[in-house]
Amino acid sequence: METAENTVFLTTKEAASYLRVHWMTLSKWCKEGSMPAAKIGKNWRIKKDDLDKWFKGKVKINGKTAQ
Repeated sequence: METAENTVFLTTKEAASYLRVHWMTLSKWCKEGSMPAAKIGKNWRIKKDDLDKWFKGKVKINGKTAQ
């Protein structure tokens, strides 16, 4: 079970580094709504667990999305 104490939130630059993409690309995905993110003030925050689930949904094996 996830609690507030063990929830990890990443900035766009941290999430971009984790995915090895440019932070501006990741920011664009957040703005488009194609990535799970929340805007807090002027800054986006991405929950690491949500990011991992989102990425898993993007992985293709033999042309099919991995389960």
